[in-house]
Amino acid sequence: MYVTASSISFDEIDFNDISYKISKPHISAQLIHSIKKYGVLEEPVLIRENNRFLILSGHNRLSVMKDLGENRQQCIILESFNPHLFFQIALKKLYHAEIGPLGKIKLCRIIKKYESDLSIRFTDFAIQELGVPESILYSEERMIKALSFPPLLAGFLEIKEPGFKTIKDLIDLSEHALAILNNWLEAVPMRVNIFRQVIELLHDIERKEYALQNIQHSPMLPEGEPRYKEAFLINQLMSIRYPNYSMRKAEADILLEALKKNGIYTTFPEFFESDEVGFNIKIRKRDGSESLFNKIGKIDKNIVKKLLDLL
Repeated sequence: MYVTASSISFDEIDFNDISYKISKPHISAQLIHSIKKYGVLEEPVLIRENNRFLILSGHNRLSVMKDLGENRQQCIILESFNPHLFFQIALKKLYHAEIGPLGKIKLCRIIKKYESDLSIRFTDFAIQELGVPESILYSEERMIKALSFPPLLAGFLEIKEPGFKTIKDLIDLSEHALAILNNWLEAVPMRVNIFRQVIELLHDIERKEYALQNIQHSPMLPEGEPRYKEAFLINQLMSIRYPNYSMRKAEADILLEALKKNGIYTTFPEFFESDEVGFNIKIRKRDGSESLFNKIGKIDKNIVKKLLDLL
């Protein structure tokens, strides 16, 4: 491995090439502040390729420098890719939690690509330390699909880190479903648990080939808080997954409202996923204890039976 250090013009660096980028896409405010105040503390590593340089390490640092108006940077130059050095760089990034699940898959694919003693020993590390499932690690096709996820979806996975089970489920979705999910992420800032639920529903819907056609790429979401938008999206998917869901929900809402008018508040499973209904009765001190029994007496047994029958 031949290594030199040199001041390199940004015009000579291929910023569009991200072949070796494994760190998360997010550039932290701390990094920007540090570079503004102290400059680049750790020299980026470049690989010379013909008349250009590829970035092996330092994508974010160099991007920040470029955005700050700089046009040169002292860098370490390699004449060819070295898997051992790349692995050392990756270990440091892992220690600082700078690599997300897709970055880990990319790291595996890069190391496995080069025949060396490291690639042989790396398999156990990938499974035990990185947590990459064997079904992904041993499948070039599945690794490529994961690394080809649409940009918003890929960014979500890297930042939120929902786990490799979720990524395995995503790999099993069609390109059409992934494109739809990518568009939704732009419109709805989903929490991870909602995101997982959406994927599960998409899987069920894809098993009914006709149903996926009923899903909008860009749903007309109502105005409101993010959680309201999440609920709206889930309701739309539930209506497609379970054709009679909308009718059942409308019937449940009417029954719950009837109870509420008599001061009976209920905890009803939003998606009919449980077999329990909770009842909550509120009384004021000035109303006295008798008001509790009066409200209990107003509970319509027929309404309760209908609610239970919906589950």
